[in-house]
Amino acid sequence: MIPAPLRLAACATILALIVACGGGGGGGGGGGGGGDLAAAAPPPSGDGGGGIGGTGLTSSGTINGTGSIFVNGVRFEVDEAEITVNGESASEAELGLGMVVTVTGTVDDDGANGSAERVTFAAELKGPIDSLELNADGTTLQLTILGRRVLAERTGTVFAGVSFTTLAVGDVVEVSGYEAADGRLRATRIDRDDDFLPGQSSVSVKGVVTGLAGTSFLLGDRTVDAANATLQNLPEDALADGQRVEVRGTLQDGTLVAERISRDDGPGGRFTAGEAARVEGAVAGYLDDASFSVAGVPVDATSAVREPTDLALRNGAIVEVDGSWDGSVLVASRVQARRGRIKLEAPATAVDVATGIVTLGYAGGSIELATDNRTLFDDDRDGLPFLTIQDLRSGDYLEAEAVQDGARLLATRIDRDEDDVERLLQAPVEAFMNGSSLTLLGVTFSTTGAAFENAVDDDIGAAAFYANLEPGALVKVEDDNNDGTADEVEFEFAAVLDGDRDFRDDDDEPITGAELPQVILDSIATNFPGRDIAIAYRDEDEYEVVLVSGIELTFDLAGNLLEADIDSNEDDDDSADDNGIDEDGADDDDADDADDDSADDDGAADEAEEDEAEEDEVEENEVEEESEEEDASED
Repeated sequence: MIPAPLRLAACATILALIVACGGGGGGGGGGGGGGDLAAAAPPPSGDGGGGIGGTGLTSSGTINGTGSIFVNGVRFEVDEAEITVNGESASEAELGLGMVVTVTGTVDDDGANGSAERVTFAAELKGPIDSLELNADGTTLQLTILGRRVLAERTGTVFAGVSFTTLAVGDVVEVSGYEAADGRLRATRIDRDDDFLPGQSSVSVKGVVTGLAGTSFLLGDRTVDAANATLQNLPEDALADGQRVEVRGTLQDGTLVAERISRDDGPGGRFTAGEAARVEGAVAGYLDDASFSVAGVPVDATSAVREPTDLALRNGAIVEVDGSWDGSVLVASRVQARRGRIKLEAPATAVDVATGIVTLGYAGGSIELATDNRTLFDDDRDGLPFLTIQDLRSGDYLEAEAVQDGARLLATRIDRDEDDVERLLQAPVEAFMNGSSLTLLGVTFSTTGAAFENAVDDDIGAAAFYANLEPGALVKVEDDNNDGTADEVEFEFAAVLDGDRDFRDDDDEPITGAELPQVILDSIATNFPGRDIAIAYRDEDEYEVVLVSGIELTFDLAGNLLEADIDSNEDDDDSADDNGIDEDGADDDDADDADDDSADDDGAADEAEEDEAEEDEVEENEVEEESEEEDASED
């Protein structure tokens, strides 16, 4: 049997992570105030409060609204709360959009409202920017601060006192965000501080103690002088290699002179055994869908419900985990995506506050966006500290991120920006006419005369683009004049956030497809017939191959497939098995004969179903395809 080609899953069913983090321009400043989100924040679908009504709750996540504050879908009253910002007593006015906070309190029976007893914020990092680098797409900056790498997104980070475009080397900034598995920090908020003064400006950084010698140690590659530091909450009031700590002090000749060193337990240090807990952050230590960690908190998701149901977990995915803390592990009842790969940039044509529906207009049609009490609103136009849906008007130019949540398209964040004629839409391809048009979310764009790029931002021709295209591939379309004709069309990675694949380590050696071992080329030809290689990398123990459409494959040096970043949609549930690739992406050569026969039977049935399902599309495109074949023959 000839294997059917593996298919890219629709991005909305892969990784749609809702994060309370803001974007772009210089809006979303710090400070409280702002409107009340309640009218625009119906409780989320499903179990609402996750069965924790009226009980104690500790919740760690970003602030995505105020009045009082919204964290992980709950509106917490903070009038009587003890608020701490960077170790100092503070007021609600010092809490800002995009800050990652830990709230201890109770939640009402409705699961949507609660009362906070304590709200704690501690920045992940504060110091001068040593370097910055912009990725090829212009969507993400990588900053280096005190030796730590920080990803700042144009539309995924809240900025205060500075903007994505005005960040500069030497700026002293305070960063809140999530640490990824590779150690990089994905910023949810960046505040610019006063100008840097060596030996005087306060800096802080979190990390693991290594190389302890006397009163000196390393955090990453930064030397810390702890000779005169006050130690807080450390075991036996002593430093030791392997401790995770927060260091505050000043910089003198490149050395961090510590004034205070405290133990950093993360949000898990505030959880109470037997009580409900929620944590939002980046997945790390991923073993399988039941075992991983989030924000340093071990998670057992064996019995958890996923939202959306086809959520694909992996290191770096931003999720919210709801459950109960057993003293050492968060036993999850729900794992929810908190970021989306669907992106929209267009003016609002309608805003329905009562239903929370915002409609965006394109030349080829309109798209409805649902909002809820997890949607983050950020104002890059007028600088309102806490924008709400009540502030939006028809005609406002909006930049949105969304996830497909069942039948609705749910906005994870909405930024109001300066007016622009350009339209942008990034979504899974629903249909296409070979060489002439694409349809995304019901909106059709002509691609005649467009410029095309592969997933790694290399220019390709229209013929190469369509040869590698199939329904479900994540594609970004830019229509500069809002005339329904695409000016730029790009493949995008469906399962990774902006910046994740950029700024690679120097140890990764780029190679051409022709330099790959023949066994790898044969595997790709078998499992992905007709698909082209965009780029490949080799390091000391594996090969990484990226196909033009953004599919990522990892092989060991012997050519065995270790991992494939592919997720199947509902119509292609068995496609991976049909191609000899198991759910983890490894070659399935060890299956016994009976399993092989069964897989072949299932694969044949799946192929028959796919052929029948695609018959209508083939007929619709028959004239165009025959015409192109004739043209190719003549050429």
